[in-house]
Parts: sequence; C-alpha cells; structure tokens
Amino acid sequence: MNHSTALFPLLILTLPAAFASAEPVASPLPEPRRVENVSVALKPGEPKTLDIFYDLEGADSKVVAAYSLDGGASLRLFAPSAFSGDVGAVVKPGRRKHAIWRPSAEEPLAKLAGGKMVMLPMFRSSCGDFVLIPAGNYTIGDLAGDPDIVGHNHPHPATPTPVQLTGYYIATTETTKQQWDAVREWGTAHGYPELPVGIAKGADEPIRGASWYHAVMWCNAASERDGLRPCYYAKEGEVYRAGNVDDVLCDWKANGYRLPTEAEWEVAARGGLSGKRFPWGDTITHTAANYNSLDKFAYDVSPTRGPHPSTASKQWAGFSPVGSFPANGYGLFDMAGNAFEWCWDWYGAYAPGQDPKGVYCTDTAVHWAVRFSRVLRGGDCGKEATYARNAYRHSSVPGRASPNIGFRLVRVAAPSTPVALPQTALSGTQNRSPQTRP
Repeated sequence: MNHSTALFPLLILTLPAAFASAEPVASPLPEPRRVENVSVALKPGEPKTLDIFYDLEGADSKVVAAYSLDGGASLRLFAPSAFSGDVGAVVKPGRRKHAIWRPSAEEPLAKLAGGKMVMLPMFRSSCGDFVLIPAGNYTIGDLAGDPDIVGHNHPHPATPTPVQLTGYYIATTETTKQQWDAVREWGTAHGYPELPVGIAKGADEPIRGASWYHAVMWCNAASERDGLRPCYYAKEGEVYRAGNVDDVLCDWKANGYRLPTEAEWEVAARGGLSGKRFPWGDTITHTAANYNSLDKFAYDVSPTRGPHPSTASKQWAGFSPVGSFPANGYGLFDMAGNAFEWCWDWYGAYAPGQDPKGVYCTDTAVHWAVRFSRVLRGGDCGKEATYARNAYRHSSVPGRASPNIGFRLVRVAAPSTPVALPQTALSGTQNRSPQTRP
C-alpha cells in the first residue's frame, strides 16, 4: 500500500499554540510559491481556536502546517482534521487566505503554547515530488549512543557533529525505474551515451545498478532535459556527460538536480526528530521499512523475521515500490531500508560547519577501497536493521554498479529566515519573508 504525504509553503512563527501529520500533494508546475503577511490570533468568541491569515503568491499550492516545541530542533505535522479553510488542500493564490485551527485532545492549545508554527513547501517536477528541508542548525552522527555505528573496514565514526544547513529540496522517494528510463532515453539522444539500463522489476521500484558516476551524469541529463542549469562539471565550463571522472566539480548554486551531501541526507532522514535511531523513533519493525529482520539487535522488535514478508525471499529480489511504507516527519519515504542511496561525499571524517560537503580520507592506513569510496546511506532490503539507522555510515567505490544501490535527488532552495514573536503575543505578522520554490 502506498502512503503519500506532502507539504507546502508558509512561515515560522512563535505562537500561543502550534500544530501533526498531513497528506502531501504537490503542484504540477515548478513556479515560485511565496507566502507573506502571515498573522495568527485567537479567534474572537472562541478563546481556544486560532485564526490564521496569509497572502499566497504564485500558482496553486498545497498548504499544510507543522509545529515545534523546541525552537525548531524537531517538528511534528498537524493532523489535517485540525484545520478548516485554506490549509490542507490546493489553495488558489490571493490575499487574505484564511485558515482556522481548532484544538483536540491530542493537540490542546495549552500543550502547544509557545511553540513555533512551520509551513513546509513542496513542489512536483518531472522527477517526482520534492519537499523543503528548512535551513537551520542540526546535529548529525550517533545521537542514540550505539557503539557499533560504523561498518566493517569503515574507520570513521559517526561522532555527533553540529552542522548548519542552507534550506534545500529533497525528493520524497528514491528515483524510480520509470523516471530513470525517461531521462536515459532523452540523455542517450542528447550527449549522454553511458547511462545503463539499470535494474528494477517494476517501474515504481527504485532504480539500481547505477554507479555513482552514472547517478551524477543522470542528474545532469535530467537537469538539461527540464531546462535547468546542471550541477556537475568534468572541468570548468564542461558539463559532465561521460567518463569516470573522480574530481567532478559541483556548482552548488545551480538550480538543477544533484545528489544530497551526507549531512543533507541524514538531516532529511531524521524527519524533524532529534536524537532518534530511526526516522520515526528508536525501534524498527517490518511495518516501518523493508529490511532483513534479525533477533540479535535489541532495537529490532519486528514480530516477523528475515526478509520482508511482502517480498520475495531472495536478497536482491525483495525491493518494494517506492512509498510502500509510512513517510517520516518531513514526508520522505524509504529513508530506512529498501535500497542504499548514493551521497555526494567522499567517505571521510565528519566536518562541522556550514553546509559540509565531505572530507577526503588521506589516511594511508585505511584500505584503498574505503579511502576512494563515496558515501552510502539508508540500508537495503537484504541488510539487517543496523544498516537502516539514521547515523549508520557506509560507502562504496564510485564505479560500483550494484543491484542494491539507488539514489534520490536534491535541488537548491533559497534559505528561509524564521520570524519569532514575543512569547506573550497572541498575534503577529511576518512580512516579506517568503519561501520560494525553484
């Protein structure tokens, strides 16, 4: 069964109360959406109900809300049933859009007092649905205290590391065989001669059998096909279209598709939660992900063991269609299990700071196949639960076209600036602080 969850534009405001899960739907065109002049106040005559007004510019948008009680470190999506009016459905652009939030036993006004309200944008392109991960300060690494967080022959620990990320859009699913085939067909006719057929049993399964080089070339082909500026270059001024080029250049400001950095991937995988082992919490079962369940891990509490019961028993035959399991708090699917995912980074020690892009491993004592490898994240359907943890670091040489490795896409986004109201305020306005889609 496919679970769909999407999100769309707005604000970050400190509220007298704030807001837990919404269905995601995206708009079909990549036009800018901007939400401005947001105000929130207690509804007259209904002291436990909130009136929300805002202006929506651009094209039709899905508008949903999330809330944070810890300054934005973790997020929860509101239940759609809590809202009426111009939230949770496709909203036409215009001024003074009006939404009403009513409390429930699960989300009372008093419990949410002083929280922050966050509206996350999503857009749809030919390569799928994308959701905005807000700019902010995050911590990556082993926050659950697991001693076995690094893999065999992988010497760099997942030490908790503070990072600052610019906002970015990330695909809600792994790239599918159908998406791969469409871009490959276009690319073969437009200067991309080396894109392989790839591996998948169904059009909606994640594409595998693409090396890191292939994935990066495909990103460029998809960008050029969609009229976007490619991110990857074989050398200055030369779009990367062929060959195994290890020192590929990335234009980080280009609006085309690219692979996520390791930090971007992990922050997205956590789904707005802080310190958890998996995208949804600290334990895992087959209801949450497609992985190989074993009884040797205390956090693997699945009542069914072995490969996922809904798939074939052979290790590489058991991939699920993308979106077959519940999304995380950001509306992202399969961040744990199903297929490993390529990241941009060379595998090396974590680097703190603004938008880290990986550090090349120069330690000659490390096996060459690890030193010259690119990061993999997320685990796969044949691997046990340990690989599916948010902080688990894995890698492979970039030329490996494996039947268990896929990828998902990222696009650049303008950074958002949160606007906080005084804790005592019952209403407030955010002016000219838009969130914009590419």
